[in-house]
Amino acid sequence: MKKTRAIMIAAIMLLALAGAAMAVDIDTLDRVSVLMPKSEVIAILGPPDDVLDVGAGLKAEVYKVEGIEPMMGTGCIYDGDRLAGQSFMFAGEMTAGAAERLKKHGFALLEEKNAAYRLLGNDDDTGRVFMVHVFSEMGMTIVMTFEKEFYDRHNKQ
Repeated sequence: MKKTRAIMIAAIMLLALAGAAMAVDIDTLDRVSVLMPKSEVIAILGPPDDVLDVGAGLKAEVYKVEGIEPMMGTGCIYDGDRLAGQSFMFAGEMTAGAAERLKKHGFALLEEKNAAYRLLGNDDDTGRVFMVHVFSEMGMTIVMTFEKEFYDRHNKQ
């Protein structure tokens, strides 16, 4: 969890400093799914506002979104040329509500600690098993989703 939290903190800082960006709407975001080739993600979302080296050979491509409040931004993390994880940043504290919504969609709560949640469930688009972290940082709620096999490989202690 420490690695993923570091990834998101870096992405949040970048979003806070980002300038104007191409508007990405919710329907566009919904067309992106894990394991999609990077070229297809870029064809849908356009070029990222920035690319962040987050260590361990991973890069996060960060997109600022506008007009779909309270969402502030999204990030894509790739495993080679395939999308392995996404993050969604929202203004305000709504971790408990986000976790409850995920549970209503079939995700199982694995851990709740200090208003942070870890859940496991199936992606509604691909059926793949996802690990989801929901936590607050700097007045924002962050929802991070990872393909489970990718998550397991990068979070070995």
